[in-house]
This record gives sequence, structure tokens and C-alpha cells, in this order.
Amino acid sequence: MNTSTVYSLIECRRSELNTLANIYGIKDHRVLTKSVQLDDILNEYLSKKVSRELKNHSQIKS
Repeated sequence: MNTSTVYSLIECRRSELNTLANIYGIKDHRVLTKSVQLDDILNEYLSKKVSRELKNHSQIKS
């Protein structure tokens, strides 16, 4: 998945999360489930970004 696709997915999940929270409140299981989905996407994105930056950094030093 490329960066723009992941960014779009993050924004979509964030919007869905906000909508659900406004309708059902932040303690509803649907909101919590959507929050976990968003967390998973963010964690994957950040992991890939850090890996890419470390790789780039090591190439610069070589």
C-alpha cells in the first residue's frame, strides 16, 4: 500500500470514528472497534515510515 492510499484510509477511518462517536458516544463498542482499526492502520503506517527512514539513514552513512 503506498503512502497516499494509507493516508486516505487513515482519514476515512478517522471520519468514521468521529461520526460513530457523535452518534453513539465514545464508550460504545462500535466506536471502540473503529478506534482499534484506526490504531492498527496508524501503527502499520508509522512502522513502515520508521523502517524506510532507518534504511535511508543507513544508506546515507555508507
